[in-house]
Amino acid sequence: MSSTAPHPILSKTTLDRSIRVLGKHATVDPLFRRLTAGLPITIGVLGASVGQNAGCLSQPGKRCMHFSGVGGRATGWAVRLLQHINASFPHHGHRIDNAAKDATPVNSFKHCLFSHLSADAIAKSLLVLPAQPVLLHLTVHEWCTQKLTPRRFYQVGDELKGATVSGYVYPDTPWERVDLESTRVCHHYSQPCLSPKHALEPHVLNGEPGFGLLDLTGEDCLHPANGRHGVAYLSAMLAHWFDRAHAMWRVTRHVNPRLNRRTVLPAPLHVQNQAQAPVARCYAFQKVTGKVESQSQRGLPWCSPQQTVSNDGVAALSCTPLLDDSHATCDIGGNRASSPHLGVRSADVPANSRYRALMATPQIGWFWCPVSLGGRNKPSAGVVALTPGSVLVASVDAYLPQAAPQRPGMDDGALAPADATLFLEHLVSYEGMGRVRVRCGKGCTCTSTVIDAHRIDSLRNSSVFVTTPVRVSALPSPRCELRLVLLSESSGGGHKFKLRGITVVAAAPESARADQRSEPQPAAQARLPYRRDRRGT
Repeated sequence: MSSTAPHPILSKTTLDRSIRVLGKHATVDPLFRRLTAGLPITIGVLGASVGQNAGCLSQPGKRCMHFSGVGGRATGWAVRLLQHINASFPHHGHRIDNAAKDATPVNSFKHCLFSHLSADAIAKSLLVLPAQPVLLHLTVHEWCTQKLTPRRFYQVGDELKGATVSGYVYPDTPWERVDLESTRVCHHYSQPCLSPKHALEPHVLNGEPGFGLLDLTGEDCLHPANGRHGVAYLSAMLAHWFDRAHAMWRVTRHVNPRLNRRTVLPAPLHVQNQAQAPVARCYAFQKVTGKVESQSQRGLPWCSPQQTVSNDGVAALSCTPLLDDSHATCDIGGNRASSPHLGVRSADVPANSRYRALMATPQIGWFWCPVSLGGRNKPSAGVVALTPGSVLVASVDAYLPQAAPQRPGMDDGALAPADATLFLEHLVSYEGMGRVRVRCGKGCTCTSTVIDAHRIDSLRNSSVFVTTPVRVSALPSPRCELRLVLLSESSGGGHKFKLRGITVVAAAPESARADQRSEPQPAAQARLPYRRDRRGT
């Protein structure tokens, strides 16, 4: 956890080094015109766990409330940025809208952007909005591997080991390639980019006090919130960018007050982003008494018979998918899971004991669980199965008229089946995960698919949410019924499976058939001299 102890003051040279791209006058003009007019602004946060660590102030039920700075809680970097803005442009209406989702690679929710994006696709989607937002890219690197004890910083020439990073030689890493690609996108759209790693690395390599691993990220190697000074450094860089951008805007406006305030958005950097985004419907499992995190996410009707079946008996078992509060629920959240402000862990809620009891006598059927399955008890909503043979029946409207073929001579009243891709958002992990078989029931057809949620890596084992595509042909009525059965066969020896939501997408590209990787996707154009060819040359 970030410390309140004094931290080294970052020099102007270090802070300047963090700014890869400052942005142009036209980029920041809408922001500073609004602030100088005395109007409120909203800081939006997209991302995963580092985004949650940014904090929020008025989003009950979200983990970002742990970093609100209220009631003894830590103060996240977005909250600190808001405090910095309020010092110069005070307004009671300034707010933070934190849409980050834990353990979720950004490409897993690109179709449901406004429910919580490659960097080019994010920019293309956001910069066309009437509000003309400033899109600030903030990249966070992994500084070491958790596979070595004691921990040590990566050194130039270190070969990264692991299924997803095999062949990378530091400083060429997946995180560096994402950083370079983000910088290219920022230059292309004249949007700001910050890189804490590039600012701090000289201090790290020189072994300077205040820049050790425990200062930056702690034993975690990745999250600034776990370092003694990580959040303070990050916040200083954001405040420095804001001040420099404001100064640049003031000078430019003084020199040329008639400067065009709105620039024409350039063509996307990558050809695949030139096409209009496919139509999508975003569904999330939820409790009716709660609320879905985004207005663009629909509740997902589901049911699960309280009995198990063999793989061959799935089709015969039936129940009626409902969107109500009658579903079975896990009993490991305690007061903390239901607290509207997600306060500090209660001593009277033994989360570890509840979790062990749940796993010792697992429930039959799928059940709703608002927290992670483990002792940490983090907010992580979804439906879970633990017992092989448990069946989940979920109902989605998978018919997208835009994807329906127009056949010559077709009756006006006749509607042909429409092809779509259902992206199932589920957890993959190294610990106790199992497999499910997915079949289609009434309302749609598909090829039976097996999803394995067990993932291990020799470099960094992690638990993340990914999406697996299932291609379907859907009818306009009835709704498409998906049937998932937890299999007894397991590649890792466990049988946990957690499903968070389903996204229906029209005209999915062929590349969608491959399961998404949990690590950041490297940018093909960002090649560094330390990359070793996979053939060993």
